Amino acid sequence: YCLPALIVGLVLRVSLCVQMPMGIYHDDTPDFLCTADRLLNEHRWQLHEKKTFLVPIAYTIPFLLPLPALVSIPIFQHLLGLGLILIIGLLCRLWFTHWKWFIIPLTCATAVNPFMLWYEHTLMAESVFVFCTALVALAGTLYALAPSRRRFVFLCVALFFEAGARPEGKLLFGFGIFLVALIHARAWRTEWRRAAVIVVLGIVTHLITGTAQGGL
Repeated sequence: YCLPALIVGLVLRVSLCVQMPMGIYHDDTPDFLCTADRLLNEHRWQLHEKKTFLVPIAYTIPFLLPLPALVSIPIFQHLLGLGLILIIGLLCRLWFTHWKWFIIPLTCATAVNPFMLWYEHTLMAESVFVFCTALVALAGTLYALAPSRRRFVFLCVALFFEAGARPEGKLLFGFGIFLVALIHARAWRTEWRRAAVIVVLGIVTHLITGTAQGGL
């Protein structure tokens, strides 16, 4: 059911990459690339004071391989865009009773969204952040359906990546804590450890993602 949207999304993204091989260099792009610049030229690891770790790390990898960053980074983000289509399809399948009515329109709307196409082709954190947000929604849904240990680990990893994508992502740890507490409310004496793990992980993540970004 996601195949039509994946085909449309792939055609649009390939066409965009062919017409514009290099990604869009935004005013905020230097804040993400300064990490790679300092690592290669000054041999020190340092994040911009307004940015969290995930996107600067992802943007540094092409320079280390080495690959043309202005070409490979948009391709990476377009691949995340295709992955987002699958996640939206999964969420539709899990959330709606009559999911067959909605899955093709919703996934196609995701595939052709011009805002997502633009942000995927721009060296900024927005497309990564949207992907991670959808991943948190999927991880939370799967854990609510069957709260196994593996799905709990998946939820923790998704929340950690969400916090690493943008500074405000750490706020979704509140969702994780509330979700675990709600699911295990009747078995709190035996399952309190999972809530404690999310709280501790949230505190540690908050400490390592401290930024000076006013939007947070």
